[in-house]
Amino acid sequence: MIRLGLIGFPLVHSFSPPYFEQKIESSGLGGKVEYRPYPLREIGDLKKWLELRGLKGVNVTIPHKRKAAAAMDELDDWAKAAGSANTLCELPDGRWKGYNTDAPGFLLTLRDDFNAFEKVLVLGTGGAASAVIAALENRGKTVKTVSRSGRGDFSYEKLREIGFSGYGLIVNCTPLGTFPATEEAPKIPYDQLKAGQILYDLVYNPAETLFLQRGKERGCRTKNGYEMLINQAEHSWQIWQEAFIQLQPIEKK
Repeated sequence: MIRLGLIGFPLVHSFSPPYFEQKIESSGLGGKVEYRPYPLREIGDLKKWLELRGLKGVNVTIPHKRKAAAAMDELDDWAKAAGSANTLCELPDGRWKGYNTDAPGFLLTLRDDFNAFEKVLVLGTGGAASAVIAALENRGKTVKTVSRSGRGDFSYEKLREIGFSGYGLIVNCTPLGTFPATEEAPKIPYDQLKAGQILYDLVYNPAETLFLQRGKERGCRTKNGYEMLINQAEHSWQIWQEAFIQLQPIEKK
């Protein structure tokens, strides 16, 4: 049995378990591969934890992406650039490698819009934000961050002073607005948004967050995180397929 899973906290409404369970069944791998959620407040000695549970690969979500990257023996280029990893895989020699599939997954969703903006404002400075920043800077975009913690380029208070002039894309990388707290939204000056700006929310549940609703009211183009979510999951599955020969689809006779 090849054991895969998801670590993070909380995981009550997570997309990954049902998605990968369906993936396993449709690939003819039921009974050979399993995928389970592991809600963890703290990851501690991550590699030892993975070994004790016999896991071969895991996805990582809030709030452990940065710590997961730091615990790995090796990182792919995206994980190095972002300083965070959302997909982990045990290598044949027993070492663990961290990948960031969020970054390429995010880029794919913007492939038709790259000429529409040059400057980007990213809300948040966590693991998801680091992937988005790495992806955009890799493509030559200018990125500034907004944070409540003081780690960003601007505070939300400062943003009210300077506004959104010149920022063609605004990306919410915070969990604000995620179900069931759908009445929440980043505290930005929505009245300063302009028609034609792109508001992108990494939140996918609900499909239209309050952040996106307020942008749409100002004539902004809007996009949620569902397509990115699918892209990064497919990339994770591909990594595991290449790592474990058993993950290749079984030929039906």
